[in-house]
Amino acid sequence: MQVSVFIKYLRLPLQMAPLLVILLFSLLAAMALSAGLLVGIPTLLIVTSWFLKYSFVLLDHVVDGKHDLPALAPEMVNPVEQRPLGILCVIGCAYLATMSLEPAWGEPVVLALRVALLLLLPAMVAACSITGRFIDALNPMTVFGTIARIPLAYVQLLIVIALLWFVPLLILKALGIVPSLFWSLSLFMYLWLAMCACIGGIMYEQRNTLGYDAIHTPERTAAKAAAAVEVDRDRVIDTIFAQVRGGAFANAGASVRKVIEDSPRPVDEFRWLYARASQWPDQRLADYLVQLCVPRLLEAHAFVEVLEVVRARLRANEDFRLGAGAHLVHIAMLARNIGDRATARSLLKDFSQRYPNDQASGIAAKLNDELRQ
Repeated sequence: MQVSVFIKYLRLPLQMAPLLVILLFSLLAAMALSAGLLVGIPTLLIVTSWFLKYSFVLLDHVVDGKHDLPALAPEMVNPVEQRPLGILCVIGCAYLATMSLEPAWGEPVVLALRVALLLLLPAMVAACSITGRFIDALNPMTVFGTIARIPLAYVQLLIVIALLWFVPLLILKALGIVPSLFWSLSLFMYLWLAMCACIGGIMYEQRNTLGYDAIHTPERTAAKAAAAVEVDRDRVIDTIFAQVRGGAFANAGASVRKVIEDSPRPVDEFRWLYARASQWPDQRLADYLVQLCVPRLLEAHAFVEVLEVVRARLRANEDFRLGAGAHLVHIAMLARNIGDRATARSLLKDFSQRYPNDQASGIAAKLNDELRQ
């Protein structure tokens, strides 16, 4: 993944909603730490619980590709939400378990073990975020399966998380700055939310590899837009079909001309109209569309497409011809150049009768003589 992608997710906690959460909870936590035990400890536990739950709500928004990050709301503080408390318990139990091993194994081994466990933490968070169940964070197959599907992206994520936590601390130490309790808590909360945003971002960016069906994706947006376009097209084509079936072919021709001429992409409009009209029993509108739009296709250098639609019209109606002799000669030359002499001869066989006194008559006659040889 590009650095710019990670920067995008690192900036998410600085948006208004999460930034207000950081400032508010930092203030409450600082007040709790400064208060007495009876008031401070319960307040700190509540603030910690709410903040962790909010971090998972933010992570879920990022995983689903939602653009608007959530503001803190009472319904977010779900008392049965297992994931935040579960992850916190895993971290605490892992620390205590490794601490008990330190006398027997030694500090270097225990430190290496702790680092290895920390390397698995993002995968554990990702696993339980995809399913919404904390138990999946404890499933080795799920955790290691997640890493195995996106090994390069996961290594990049670990590097970003490491830099995220250590670079600010190194900068503060190098500058000799000791932030106040409030700003220390604010920095910690930002780093935590930024880490969650990066984990969610990796999951979203790698959703196809992970097999996760996010709610908001470019694919879904494009599909919805395409569906809306198809509904509009169905409405238009139903009106045109009714005109053709009712014998008002001139009205149908005027309708397709309006659709094509009013569009910023007239060739695209021709394509879908022709695809529909070419399936009808009455092929007159398909012929008319090709006659109408061949000049646009030639101007767009869509020579292969021109030959395909003209061949299709000749197969459906051997008397099909274009409105302008110059365009017909142009297409006949294209067919001749690719070795399709049959199509070229079909187009030119009655040129003098259909296009009397046309400026392209001389070229057509020479080309016709060439094709007879």
